[in-house]
Amino acid sequence: MKTIKLAFLFIISFISTNVYARNVEVYFSAEGGNVNNTNFKIVDDYVQKTDGTYCAKYDSSGTIKKINTINSYSFSLSKSGTGLVKGREWYTYNYDNNKLYFFNQNKTYSVDYILQILGMQGDTYPVITLFAHWKNDPLEGGTDMYSTGNSSQSNNSAPISISASSTNILVGKTQKISLKYNNTDLRKEKISWKSSNTKVATINSNGTIKGIKEGTVTITATLTSGVKATKKFNIIKKGTHYTIIQFHENGGYLSKKRSKNISSSNQYITYNGSKKVQKIAYGTSTSEYGLRDANNKDFINILKWGKTIKKNAEWNTKKDGSGKSYSQTKVYQSTDFCDSSKKDCTVTLYVNWERKNFVNIQYNANGGKLSSKHGKKVTATGNIIYCEKLRNCTRLFKGEKLTESGLMNYNNAFGINIKRDGYEVPKGAEWNTKADGTGKSYSQTKVYQSTDFCDSSKKDCNVILYVNWKKKNTSTQNNPSQSGQVATQSTKDSSVESSYGVFLGLDHDSGLSKLYKYKLVVIDLQEFTKNDIQKLHNKGIKVYSYLNVGSVENYRKYYKRFKKYYLGTYENWEDEKWVDVSKSSYQNFIINELEPSLRAKGADGYFIDNCDVYANFKKDKIYKGLQTILGSIHSHNLPMLINGGDEFVSKAIKDGSYSRLFDGVNQEEVFTVINFDNHTYHTQSKSESKYYKDYLQKVKNKGLKVYLLEYGAKSSKEKEIANYCKQNGFAYYNSKSYNLD
Repeated sequence: MKTIKLAFLFIISFISTNVYARNVEVYFSAEGGNVNNTNFKIVDDYVQKTDGTYCAKYDSSGTIKKINTINSYSFSLSKSGTGLVKGREWYTYNYDNNKLYFFNQNKTYSVDYILQILGMQGDTYPVITLFAHWKNDPLEGGTDMYSTGNSSQSNNSAPISISASSTNILVGKTQKISLKYNNTDLRKEKISWKSSNTKVATINSNGTIKGIKEGTVTITATLTSGVKATKKFNIIKKGTHYTIIQFHENGGYLSKKRSKNISSSNQYITYNGSKKVQKIAYGTSTSEYGLRDANNKDFINILKWGKTIKKNAEWNTKKDGSGKSYSQTKVYQSTDFCDSSKKDCTVTLYVNWERKNFVNIQYNANGGKLSSKHGKKVTATGNIIYCEKLRNCTRLFKGEKLTESGLMNYNNAFGINIKRDGYEVPKGAEWNTKADGTGKSYSQTKVYQSTDFCDSSKKDCNVILYVNWKKKNTSTQNNPSQSGQVATQSTKDSSVESSYGVFLGLDHDSGLSKLYKYKLVVIDLQEFTKNDIQKLHNKGIKVYSYLNVGSVENYRKYYKRFKKYYLGTYENWEDEKWVDVSKSSYQNFIINELEPSLRAKGADGYFIDNCDVYANFKKDKIYKGLQTILGSIHSHNLPMLINGGDEFVSKAIKDGSYSRLFDGVNQEEVFTVINFDNHTYHTQSKSESKYYKDYLQKVKNKGLKVYLLEYGAKSSKEKEIANYCKQNGFAYYNSKSYNLD
């Protein structure tokens, strides 16, 4: 709800011959630790100088010489019961590839290098956050975590080590092993190989081991300088133990070839009730038919709507495809899956789905009325047409065509009739990408390719098609712009409500009468009864409920319930705490308790507040937590506006997830700004206003609704706001008080 103003902790300024001759913000997060220096303190979990100024400005070389040293001051961190991971004391995220990068606090890193590995070279205002890496804190990413490789020295303290594809060797078989050098200078030295028991296994001068008989043997590699490395190997007989492969359809659907029974139990592919699809004796290989075959007789067809299987990597050890991949047809040894030398081992292979890209087409009645054909259910929420609860009436794979029945048809089953008194649609241009008909037109009956709407080659894209209404008489009227209204270009643009008001300070005792002149109001339904909402509905008023997902106010009944998840105090709103939205118990509360209670009272939509928790605590788990909450709420097909949250919204637009999360935004303080020190209202700075206008244009270009909430705008300023909204088809509300009562 409140405008976010981050206090930048410090700025690295540098001048370079490269493209980075600009400021780069760097944050150090103590992640619950304490600063051991009187010159520094922890502010909202970040390291900052005690006088409140920026911690440092680095010189023009653009390098961080020691991560725990700021100019002439040094700080160190401590945390009760644990310590920092040695050599990997700091880490950061690359949000594009979901990777973690680790840094040694005593080494030198260039700013240019960090921007490069984070994929931020092209950012005009890059921000780097480094998090303290505590030993007992589990990090997201598991085995996918890796170090930056900024130094030739590995994190492994041993100068050399023996590398082998398997520590298990069959009797009579050979395996070539090699040395891994963690000190590159040692590569020049000669290697001497030795077996601890030549009756069990031998090794030649090239590093080739041969199994002689069952047993355990230690192989030693010695360099000229005397540096040594050892590794144990097991020599075993063929078929002693088994590798068991289970196949997981991973959300797909099964069909069968030939006549063998194929079913699915807990999403695992089974044959005649047996979950052990393939059982491979140690040292043997999969059948000539590859992974799709279970017993040299059967194949499995697996299909999933909207996705294809990744070629030559059709199976993977992880659901999300981030594990080890296996080809559909290649023949593998049992040891290619897991080590079963001493006991049976089980590996689950998931179908490695490769997502197709979609063009999502939404149809907007644009002020008309709906009727259905063929008895199928057709509804409208916020003027968007929904068919049988599906979010988009048409969803096309990249390269697909619309059906022969044209744009009004959905899944070859039924069409949509749209009527509007006093209006007609031009033949051959019945739909348009803009509500006022100034965009690109589409014919009602013509067959189009998906690319005729937008390019989905890299990610999903969305287009809204408005019924292209034309008045039967040619006259049009301009609606006057008033406080709390949409400034529309003409009466045919009815894609947004004609009157809008936000009253979050209004409670049940304040009375509802002040809301009667609006067509869409935002109130906190937790303060009202179902009968109150019905009264507003009887007046033809739509009611969006305020729903705070990113923070919790201390007057809420559930405030103490989530106290252990609070991340910090909300600036300028001391009675409010930021909350960790990644916690499942908090997500369940919002999704399964709070939202259903608001819907039961008659909420027509939601005004989602404080997605800015992501901007304040920029972690992948916070972003994903918001996605989980919003995606679940949005599944009920009620319109959702994100208040503020521009960084979250921008990221959702970038990764293409926005269409399943929200329908529009409400942005505060585009033209005005609140001074919380003396509770006065002023004109927003030009730079800040331009930032928000550019942001809202990006939102508009995605077909999302836009609402503005301003504070204390005088008549001249409100006229400017009204003209801006009229030009863009936005709604706005000018509140006399930031309390919104």
